Amino acid sequence: MNRIGIRGITNIIAFLILGVLMGRSWLNRQTWKPSGPLTHEAYVWQRRWTPSLNEAVAHSKDILCGINVQAVDFSKSIGKYHCTRMELNGSVLSHLPQRLTLSCRISAEVIASGWDQALSDYLEKEITKTLVMAKRNGLTSDEIQCDCDCPTRLLDGYAKFLQRLKTGNPSVKWTFTALPSWLHDTAFKRLAHASDGFVLQVHWLRRLPDGRAVLLLPDEAMDSANSASTIGVPFRVALPTYGSAVLCDVEGHWVKIISEERFALPQKFHLIEAASPPLVCLDLLKHWEKDRPPWLEGIVWYRLPVHDDLRNWSWSQFATVVRGRVPKPSLTAELRPQSGGWDEVVVQNVGDGDGFAPAEIHLEAPSFLASDGTDVYHSHELLPGKLDFSTPTVPWLKAGDSLIVGWVRRGDGAMPAIHLDP
Repeated sequence: MNRIGIRGITNIIAFLILGVLMGRSWLNRQTWKPSGPLTHEAYVWQRRWTPSLNEAVAHSKDILCGINVQAVDFSKSIGKYHCTRMELNGSVLSHLPQRLTLSCRISAEVIASGWDQALSDYLEKEITKTLVMAKRNGLTSDEIQCDCDCPTRLLDGYAKFLQRLKTGNPSVKWTFTALPSWLHDTAFKRLAHASDGFVLQVHWLRRLPDGRAVLLLPDEAMDSANSASTIGVPFRVALPTYGSAVLCDVEGHWVKIISEERFALPQKFHLIEAASPPLVCLDLLKHWEKDRPPWLEGIVWYRLPVHDDLRNWSWSQFATVVRGRVPKPSLTAELRPQSGGWDEVVVQNVGDGDGFAPAEIHLEAPSFLASDGTDVYHSHELLPGKLDFSTPTVPWLKAGDSLIVGWVRRGDGAMPAIHLDP
């Protein structure tokens, strides 16, 4: 009996130890936190590789650990699927030291009827073909990311499709983009665990009750990241650098969303600008660096700033935020003598943050013979020797950019004093 009792006690102790170890393992899986600082990657949205894009991608190695480029786009019209493969600049991308992610875009129309066998076969075949073509172009991808406009009701089918892709090509990471509205659906956990991770998109254009248009609400972003951290799968958060404009009619109805295209404003319409707030993004970074949710690996920026972009951060502002510093614009003005005996009035942003150009530029000199404004600025000589350039519509001036606000012809050789008003 004593021997049986001792053996029984030993078994109980062993069972308890095993339970503690299993419990600790389960707890570690629920609360695992990546080590080191947050990683930073950026998405390339352009479909055409211009010199400005090549330059931006080349500069990215200084601050980013990865680049995400769209490789293929799936759409559907008139009952027919369409597969569009993007131009991938192998001469630039193959020499990058960072991680390369290839993105597969699947529109909502493609899966509107569900994930049937024929659709899954088609998508897998075309995605595999895209990867083979990329490899022939000298590109080796560390990660394939599915960016699918999937309705919540079809997440189970999405999970099966992603598992199929992962089984067919297990040598790369298979990830997907996720919406906050998916997080509390029972099928999302199955989708997440069928993948190697996901990118949580916490930014989208929405209208606030006061009529403003915004892309990012910090409290929502933090709540969504906290919810994502309970899934038990590595994830990154997508933050915006881009902006959008909303065309509104006289009654305030949203008529059109404008992104990068140049647009002539019709009469009786107005624009509402929605820009990504760098200070809000910086606050989120600092919050997550200090109190990091479990499983949060890093940030994917949407999108990589390129000099030609109309509504995107400058590269200087982007790099400043990624490095954890507050970007600040700094405006200066100067006169640039021209060969015809007149001077250009030029405003420059020499800071590391984007901001508005000055509303007024004041010049003082013994006399001015002539002057005129350019673009949105107008010149006014209210008193002899005192000249103003002003605008009712203050333009945006990115870090590193300059703006010609007008020209003057001086009455003598004295260089005018220049003062700026915000």
